[in-house]
Amino acid sequence: MMRIKDNSLVSALPAWFLNLANLDIRALQKQGFIIFPPNLNESEDLDEQFLLEYKNGDYRTTNLIGWLAEGDDKITIHSRFDDEKSDFFLNYMLQKVLKINVINFNLGASDEQFYDLLIYLFPYYLHQALKKGIYKEYQRFEYNDFSIKGSLDIARHIKKNIPFLGKVAYQTHEFSYDNAVNQIIRHTIEFIKLKQPWNNADFQKVREVTLSFKKSDLSKMLSKKISIKNPYFHEYIQLVQICKIILRREKQGIGENKNFVKGILIDASWLWEEYLATILRDYQHPKSNESLYLQGHSGLVRPDFYNDKARCIIDTKYKKVDSGIKRMDRFQIISYLHYRNATRAGLLYPGNKTKYETEGMLKGYGGEIFKISLAIPQNCESYESFSKQIEIEENILLRELEKENKL
Repeated sequence: MMRIKDNSLVSALPAWFLNLANLDIRALQKQGFIIFPPNLNESEDLDEQFLLEYKNGDYRTTNLIGWLAEGDDKITIHSRFDDEKSDFFLNYMLQKVLKINVINFNLGASDEQFYDLLIYLFPYYLHQALKKGIYKEYQRFEYNDFSIKGSLDIARHIKKNIPFLGKVAYQTHEFSYDNAVNQIIRHTIEFIKLKQPWNNADFQKVREVTLSFKKSDLSKMLSKKISIKNPYFHEYIQLVQICKIILRREKQGIGENKNFVKGILIDASWLWEEYLATILRDYQHPKSNESLYLQGHSGLVRPDFYNDKARCIIDTKYKKVDSGIKRMDRFQIISYLHYRNATRAGLLYPGNKTKYETEGMLKGYGGEIFKISLAIPQNCESYESFSKQIEIEENILLRELEKENKL
């Protein structure tokens, strides 16, 4: 198994991985890759991002981390802040954002860890899908009673109702929640409950609508072709894909069906932003874009974080910023500063030391441009040690912001 880092130059890669260069996320999703977060609109510019960028003769990884496989050949992309033996930083961000226990998870340790990651992410995918409502579709139901409500089933009627005693065999097509999609989700829920005793309201919603559920139907459900034709329910497509991977692993064992999955890709930039939302409690974290204009036009902006009292804007960047703020990033935060009538705007990024640096004061309407980094602990002996050290750095970060904001 090859282990590489995000946002880094890479070489000596297998041909199948090089073939993925300059393919955007939507193209990879169509090839069967699982993408996290599942809704590409949640992550700014994720749909335009490459897994592997080829430029000027060099291959470079991006903000995407994850697990990829082609048969027995596997590659894992890790955070550049994690070492060769652990994924403490990834663990920590997942734990904070998903509010679950992901201690001692190592993406590259074994295939088992890959499946464990899917189990950890399953509740999030389910919750995102259920935001559209419980999936329903037309189902065929067969009846044999005294009140015909659908089309007559002549063959079944002759078989069941001769001599005729008043009953009629017929069938109907009705919208139903008790369908193949929800059944395979239910099978996954029951499997996960054996390993993780999560008390999840979304699990209960699925249980309530899958009244015909039988554990013995698992093989039948896995062999069934499940299609979701209504684009409104597109979030269910990857959810069903994850269900089948988890359940096939239990049914077949790891390695017996090596080609049914290409891999899972996690947008570390989105994860970094959502992690920071758990500690920047004095800042607003808008979830939707706003118009630049008082009326008309379509220009949209969305600063990651802002504090109107302190008149401060923070934009998060997971990529490397140590060498300075890039031109387009500078223009972006200047536009945020003017749009929200702020006095300060800057970038917050992961680094080797927690520190606040002023880039300069703007001419014209004024305003300060800054950058601030959060130190990611290195060479920790355990996850517990990592957690304690990064909590110290988080407090330093908050004190630095409070001092500069003069709150």
